[in-house]
Amino acid sequence: MAAINTQTVLYNESFYDSTFEHPCESETTLPEYLPDVASIVRVDARPVLLDTAYRNGRVEIDGRVECIILYLPNEGTLQSFFTRIPFEATVSEEEFGPDMRFYAHVRMDSVRCRPLSGRKLSVRCTVSITYIKDGQEMEGDVDPVEDDPDSARITIGGLWKYNPDGSLRTYRVVENGENPDGRLDNVTGLDGGDYFSIAYDNTQSPGHGTATDAVYDGGTVYLTLSGTTSYTATKVWLDNDSTGRPDATYYLYRYREEQPYTTAAQVWDTNGNPVTVTPQDNGDGTTYTLSYGTDGEGNATLPKYDSEGYAYIYVVREVMEGGGYEQVFGTVNDDGTITPSQLPDIADTDDNGDRQAGDTFLYNEGTLSNRKSGSTTAQVVKVWNAAAFQSEFDGVTAE
Repeated sequence: MAAINTQTVLYNESFYDSTFEHPCESETTLPEYLPDVASIVRVDARPVLLDTAYRNGRVEIDGRVECIILYLPNEGTLQSFFTRIPFEATVSEEEFGPDMRFYAHVRMDSVRCRPLSGRKLSVRCTVSITYIKDGQEMEGDVDPVEDDPDSARITIGGLWKYNPDGSLRTYRVVENGENPDGRLDNVTGLDGGDYFSIAYDNTQSPGHGTATDAVYDGGTVYLTLSGTTSYTATKVWLDNDSTGRPDATYYLYRYREEQPYTTAAQVWDTNGNPVTVTPQDNGDGTTYTLSYGTDGEGNATLPKYDSEGYAYIYVVREVMEGGGYEQVFGTVNDDGTITPSQLPDIADTDDNGDRQAGDTFLYNEGTLSNRKSGSTTAQVVKVWNAAAFQSEFDGVTAE
């Protein structure tokens, strides 16, 4: 793969990150189908964040706490009751602005429940809300990693280490834009339609080992070359009678660039069946098109690269049920000469750039010609006009 080109990158500094405790309280009445409560056994509570929005210089949070209350009635077995406690919270800072992005996380701190009567309960709880604000764009440098041309290290210095309350700040790098889609498009040097898919790995980042929403200090961003392609080739029967042709099936294979053609593996569909390509008659009964990997609008659908960003080479293998024809990988001219099909630049070739011996795959944009093969017999009559010497012509054969 090509080495990484280094350049200056922009990122958003998350310079406001604070946590507040927020009390919630509610009185709720048991539904009619439940018996009166005698004592509370247990309360399980879970906070849910519904909305985070910037309005009039403030960040507003809407959420609720979902509670499952287990209790014992005066008579009978353990009962359960579900209730929701809504909550709202706001935070305002002079530095806040409508062009900034805000995040919020909530966690459950405590919950208490007590009966006010046989039918009414009081539920009090406390949630912790963490507000995070992304700030202005700043610059950082990208440097290549020694002995690894496919990797680079991002170093960002001069950042604030602590929040105003003395707690450590947490920094992360995440895809920019209003609608992040996990793709890095419009990269100079890529083929049209190609892009880098973005993935975050924080297994080496203390405290963030399972995070996949961004890359934290010590983590890794994987940019994997991605895209789609299709397959098209030409099939030619060099005969004048289609009735004697053997049945043929065309199986789709692929192998990775920089690997030998012998590593090619069959392509399978989502149902676990090998993918076959159906020939389409071009109208003359002898020339057919083999095409696969496009949708109804002509868009390519085959994966162009593997999970490591190496290009796939798609090929087709012809399997005949019967003989009588030989394969010619190229175009057979009227004078019997052959113009070989040009192989892709990344295909496995010999030292001269030609097809490897034993390679019977039909490559993308190539031509496979099938012409009749074998031998036959013919009867001839030989007339000697030198009868006086006929006894001396021993071992003469006709060819």
